[in-house]
Amino acid sequence: MWWLVLLWGFFVACTSDTEVLLREQEARLAEVLVADPDARLRMWAFQQDATGRWTPHSNQVAHSFTSLGLHTESDAGGARIVVVGQHLQDIPSEAEKARGVVWTQELVFDGAEWTARVRQIEDASVQGHSDDQWLGDELWFFHAAVAPSDAVAEAGRVDPVLQPGTKQIRSTPPTRTRFEGQDVADPSPVHFQGELHLFVTRVGKGGGIYHLKGEQMVLQKDFDGVTVPFATVVDGELWLLAQRLVKGRFQPVVARSKDAVSWTSWEQLFDLDRKQMSGCTTPVMGELSGTRWLFCVESRRNVGSPRPGG
Repeated sequence: MWWLVLLWGFFVACTSDTEVLLREQEARLAEVLVADPDARLRMWAFQQDATGRWTPHSNQVAHSFTSLGLHTESDAGGARIVVVGQHLQDIPSEAEKARGVVWTQELVFDGAEWTARVRQIEDASVQGHSDDQWLGDELWFFHAAVAPSDAVAEAGRVDPVLQPGTKQIRSTPPTRTRFEGQDVADPSPVHFQGELHLFVTRVGKGGGIYHLKGEQMVLQKDFDGVTVPFATVVDGELWLLAQRLVKGRFQPVVARSKDAVSWTSWEQLFDLDRKQMSGCTTPVMGELSGTRWLFCVESRRNVGSPRPGG
């Protein structure tokens, strides 16, 4: 039975090493919650009041964090909004490959305070994930079927969305390909009226969003001129948030549907004062304690710009 003791010791050591790695990554992720006036990317929060108007909430939430997804969770400790994304200064892919451990990067909001959290993905076959979005216990993500060449990587052109080759939208567990094409990214899955819907960015000139439905991912609609979808159900309606170029800046817009067939025209959620924000990209929305929150990322052209509303 001595081999069982050795095996158990090896398992405990590996588990301990993994926990240490994840806690280290969590501490590094927490750095995005510390104000950085020189950061190029800033994440902002907006609240919707009783009149439906969106107003900026306090100072910037985080910096250097983008490709947002969102879900809510609740337990005995209360309800929380979870914004999943990617820390640009500490992208986990290389560490994941080296250690064989995969995780998501998440910022958790309880209505008053933010905390950083990493969540291990219990599927060793997952590699090269980005644009993460949870749907229940499933993680949906973007995956480039072919990694960029060494020459491309060395030249700094490593955005897999812009590289030639097949792009895949996957989910786990278990890992499976849900949809693939030459021009897809930014998956946003949602259940609506008992059916699975998926919205993805159509990459290319002008951009667009594909709407797909069912396990077979049958194309339902091709929205033109909008990108980076986020789908959610609000009061029995399907809301589709996206970003659209308005007067030279990306701003959040929404279209609504009662049946996922007929859609309203795109409505701009709010107008950004050019002196306050240079854009509001990758918008996501959630509800907490009866209040709707919207989060988006500003890519600043000039460091030192004032905050929204200030």
